Amino acid sequence: TEPALCQCGAAEDALPEKIRPGSELKILETEESELWEELAEVDCGCCALSFRKGGPALPGLACLHIRLNSKRRPSLEWVFSRLSRVLNLGIDFVVTYDFRSQAPAPTFTQALAEFWKEHKDQFAQCLKSSALLVKDSIFDTATQQPISGFIQACGLDCPFLVCHNEAAAEEFFKAGANHQQQVQDKTALPFVSVVDVQEAPQPAVERQTSSCIASLAPLRLSHRPGGAYEDAHTFHMLPNGDVRVIQSPPRDVVLRGDSWRSLGRGEQPNNDDTAELPSLATDGSTSVAAVKFECPRAQLQQLIGAHFHLGELVIDAEIESASRSQARHTSKRGKITATSCATKPSLGCLDGLNALLTKLLNRIMPLILDDVDEPWHHSPRTP
Repeated sequence: TEPALCQCGAAEDALPEKIRPGSELKILETEESELWEELAEVDCGCCALSFRKGGPALPGLACLHIRLNSKRRPSLEWVFSRLSRVLNLGIDFVVTYDFRSQAPAPTFTQALAEFWKEHKDQFAQCLKSSALLVKDSIFDTATQQPISGFIQACGLDCPFLVCHNEAAAEEFFKAGANHQQQVQDKTALPFVSVVDVQEAPQPAVERQTSSCIASLAPLRLSHRPGGAYEDAHTFHMLPNGDVRVIQSPPRDVVLRGDSWRSLGRGEQPNNDDTAELPSLATDGSTSVAAVKFECPRAQLQQLIGAHFHLGELVIDAEIESASRSQARHTSKRGKITATSCATKPSLGCLDGLNALLTKLLNRIMPLILDDVDEPWHHSPRTP
């Protein structure tokens, strides 16, 4: 019987490692590690995808980054196979869509929207926040069909940010992670969200234009007297590393509270109504500022719920204000030129008529004078 016992022991030792206690966990860890390495950075030429752990800044979260590189249609099957593997990990993550080099084509948007819909339950569990990186001004982006169509089609049910650089996106993700972990920051956050969109009242002289007002609210209301943004958002770092001081935003683009309603009566908001910064409102109201967009209300509806970085919004508002001012001056010069051109033909006709009459008189008068003088000189004399 002893050899048999030895054989049994040998057979037990020969069992595959995968059925040993705890070995399944090791295999899963190995597969997960290999998957992290595989998804760290993959690029098909048209689209780049990376999936990394959030690190100390985003503990317990992973970061998915999707970047479009060229106008060529990306291999959607390649993208979706990677996204499926990300979802199968069951890890909470945030996603960044980088559309600064190339805006999403309608085919890409539609296919991605269908993929999101197909895996809606998994995304609802794992996806915590999203960020859209755009190159153009927020005011231009809102009216561009590729970006607005992407937001509308993909139905970003999680909190999402529209910004210009990765630093703002990372700060937004960090704010969401702290909120979920019930970590209360002592300082308020540099983000505002669109809570409502209304048609902008227009004075009678400007009824032909179409514009709308987006009401803004801070991401987190401050309970400190005077508002917590006073110190936190005096400075803003630009993409090139320079730091600029944020002054009051232009009053023709960013308005405070409900002061924009006076525009419908042809009134200009006074200095007290100007939105110095949305954060400076101390009344605790839901909407503390409003931004005027030059587009119909229906075109901006999909931005309800979107967040903007306060510093980027102020800079874009300054650029937008200068652009609108230049457009108004150009329009006025065009009207003056059109009026002068419309007036000149009539003056030209009068001048021409006067010249013609002068020529006629110059030709006719000598003939008349000759006819008058001729009887006087050639009439027969009476004796």
